[in-house]
Amino acid sequence: MVTRIGMAARRSGLSIGAFQAHWHDRHGPLVAKFRNVRRVWQNHALLRAGSPLLPWAGFDACSEMEFDDLAAVKQALSEEHYPRELREDSAHLIDASKSAVMLVKRVHVSGSIDLCDIRLLTFLRRAPGRTQAELNEAPGMLPMASAARAREIYLPIDEPERTPNGFDAIDVQWFGTPEGAERYVISPEAGEHRFAIAHLTRGVERVIARVRVIL
Repeated sequence: MVTRIGMAARRSGLSIGAFQAHWHDRHGPLVAKFRNVRRVWQNHALLRAGSPLLPWAGFDACSEMEFDDLAAVKQALSEEHYPRELREDSAHLIDASKSAVMLVKRVHVSGSIDLCDIRLLTFLRRAPGRTQAELNEAPGMLPMASAARAREIYLPIDEPERTPNGFDAIDVQWFGTPEGAERYVISPEAGEHRFAIAHLTRGVERVIARVRVIL
């Protein structure tokens, strides 16, 4: 299976709340019309007083579309099959100049995933001089957070024709509550985990989110 991660900033003039409502209610069903798509998830950043729990990561939309293989991805996104209404709605919803994609494989590491739980997504950038293969090994070398219930990693696939990925890997940990994810982010345990792979990464972005299942 191949997962396409799409990240984009909301269009100027939209509040995050208004953006998330439109993204789920109007945009999501249009995305579900893509040919051959098997799974569509939206990662909605959890808000407090109208702002994300963690500092803004540089994007408001973080979507996941899963396909059988690369050929299915290319066919779905081709001009012939791209849903016309989706293109029009995207222009209303997002700033395409502030967008990025990733083509990845989703790897379940440990634990049991409950879609009612909260996700802490950590977007990793590879350090200069380090290979993608080295970074791919990094998340697997770390233990799951002691308070987390499950863990996944998203690793780039080899695709010669692809555009550069927005990030080089994503570490995903599932927590029972938003507070549990917040506590982990500022904990000594999280600091130890970051230190352990600091030679492989250069900066991260984080989002505490709830999954909204579209398909």
